[in-house]
Amino acid sequence: MKKLSDVSLETADLETLSVMRYKCCVYGNHTAVVEGHKGLKKFGDSEIQLRVGKGSVSVTGQVSLALLTDSSAVIKGHITGVRYDDF
Repeated sequence: MKKLSDVSLETADLETLSVMRYKCCVYGNHTAVVEGHKGLKKFGDSEIQLRVGKGSVSVTGQVSLALLTDSSAVIKGHITGVRYDDF
């Protein structure tokens, strides 16, 4: 059996993805969409950090929050990095 880390999101089946509590998609270097977040942890012109699962996702660059709902966020701008950190 493959580990989740060994399976790309493009080839992972829905059963495998169901264990994930959030999803982060980056489109080019201009848009990031985070679904399933638990709120903002840090907010600024150069970094937006969202709580997810047992950690956080940080999007860095010249970024702004285009949309924020209870569980989804759309970040736009010139994205230079995306990082996951455990708490």
